[in-house]
Amino acid sequence: MAWDLDRAWALAVQNLPALRGAQARTDALRARIDTAAAPLLPTASVDISQAIQTANFVQRPGAVPRSLTSAAGSSGFSTSPALYPFFQLTGNVRWTVWDFGRTAASVAAADSATHSAQADEQAVRQRLWLQVAAGYLQTLAADAAVQVAQDTLVLVKKRRDLVKIKVDAEARPLLDLLRAQSDLQSAEVTLMRAQDEVHNARLALGLAIGLDRPVDEALELPRAASMTIDDTVLHRSDIVAQWLEQATRVRPELRSIDADIDAARAQLQALALMAAPNIFVAGQAAVAGTDFTALAYNLSASAGASLPLSGLWMQGPQAAELRAIIRQLQADRAAILLQVRGELDSARQWWLQARRRRQPLVALFALADKAYDHARARYQAGATALVDVIDTEFARNQAKLQLAQLDLDEALAVARWRAAMGQIGG
Repeated sequence: MAWDLDRAWALAVQNLPALRGAQARTDALRARIDTAAAPLLPTASVDISQAIQTANFVQRPGAVPRSLTSAAGSSGFSTSPALYPFFQLTGNVRWTVWDFGRTAASVAAADSATHSAQADEQAVRQRLWLQVAAGYLQTLAADAAVQVAQDTLVLVKKRRDLVKIKVDAEARPLLDLLRAQSDLQSAEVTLMRAQDEVHNARLALGLAIGLDRPVDEALELPRAASMTIDDTVLHRSDIVAQWLEQATRVRPELRSIDADIDAARAQLQALALMAAPNIFVAGQAAVAGTDFTALAYNLSASAGASLPLSGLWMQGPQAAELRAIIRQLQADRAAILLQVRGELDSARQWWLQARRRRQPLVALFALADKAYDHARARYQAGATALVDVIDTEFARNQAKLQLAQLDLDEALAVARWRAAMGQIGG
């Protein structure tokens, strides 16, 4: 069953580990959003303990009033090695009601990091799509070159045989036969090179798709390149600037770096709130005693505020680091814009060059086809030799190959333009 480009890309989506890795990174960062929101969730704990200890009283200065102690220099208490059990079950609940936006800023930073990962995933998809498309089109070009090389070899053999007959009949000099044999050897070498190029192209396409083998299936020619942009638009001096404005809104690399900048700014905001207090409510329930069947219970509830003083001296260095990261990201964004502009201008030039060659190549093929028809008609009328027919057929095949390669070149130019505009990889 023949493949088309959509089939090749669908297989790449299933097989390529780079796509799976990008998707896994997005899922991991998406889970960080819930982790960042955890500080505002209630915390609870239950502690169960049993202790066995002696009950000897040890006086500690300031622990009990002096009126409860004996005379100076004497403890007044006896000791005993007897052991007593002590049971305790304690439950604690604490809920940070408000932290003045610190957790919200952390959640915003995690959300922006997730958006960045999603854009990175789309960028990976676009890069891999272009690799698959380029490999697909190069394989088609190699297949076309092999077909023409095979046809050429057949024609050269026919021409050599005809020249040999005339040389044997002493109607042509031996030099013509030597030239014909040299052309035959050259055609055989050309065919072998073309076959090697096909193998290499199909192996590269298999690797681009994620297969462990060359692609052996037949490939269908791609649909005609989009002609929605006419030559007058492509020749306009301001068209690249207009494309750049459109690409800026959709290119995943730019969306990723914008999300990274938003994440760093959110982290900076969360850092500025590190010294803000946490307002909390808490409760405790405990049962304890020396007799497990007669434990006494106690309940408590409290509310208050805690001030993380460590944030005061940690804030400065971390804030300086984040501000430097933001400046670096902004510089990276400017560099990406220059790269996108270069890709758009390069794709435009490829497209224009392919269109410039189309009219003369179409005319060349028409002339070669007409010359072939004319040579055949003359041969059938007995006015020319078969060698002349073979020569015109050879020229027509070469023109046909150039026209087929032009179609593939224009398809590749359109693919590069779509990649530069951020319109592929879905």
